[in-house]
Amino acid sequence: MFTRRLLISLGVMVAATGVALAAPHAPTYAKRVAPLGTVFELNGQSYTLVKAPFKVFEGGKYAIIYPRATYFGGTGFKIVHSEKPLTPNATISGFPAYLSIQDSRSYQLGGAIGLAGTLDVRGLATGTATIQIGTTLVSVSMYQIKDLPDWVGDPNGCCAPYSETHIKVGDAVDVVAYAEWAKWRDLKAEATAIDTLIDYIQIIPL
Repeated sequence: MFTRRLLISLGVMVAATGVALAAPHAPTYAKRVAPLGTVFELNGQSYTLVKAPFKVFEGGKYAIIYPRATYFGGTGFKIVHSEKPLTPNATISGFPAYLSIQDSRSYQLGGAIGLAGTLDVRGLATGTATIQIGTTLVSVSMYQIKDLPDWVGDPNGCCAPYSETHIKVGDAVDVVAYAEWAKWRDLKAEATAIDTLIDYIQIIPL
């Protein structure tokens, strides 16, 4: 249940940031290699290096190596058939690639507004690497969540969504007084971790 709610929250945040904005966190790619199955932590969050197969639309067989967040049950990568040339800002395994990092924050008033409302604020950094192989675009996304709870990944842990702020505001409809200004900082540490995660991506022809 937690994973499903978390993925829904991620989807809402990513969709909400779909406007064209200049990226304040410029990504780079410097290849990092580690054995498959390696588990490592970045900024307090755990990842496992995995390898998965895919087939480009022209028919070629490939594999992608990437770091999978251990607290997600459904993240992966996707391929898109496109004849539009990619405008690359990097090269991954000899293929042109476009890298991006975006940080975002959602503010949600939930619950029974005017009766038993809640204020939830969530911070998220997202990195996306899109790699062009012929007319196939391979996209893999990585996430860093600000204030990820310690119980995430614990089967006996709580199932409520993660939040920087989770406050019961009762019958209030003006919730400004509940603002936790100090918690809502820039997500620079999360964006920096994303930049490192991107370095582990590789494309392997089969």
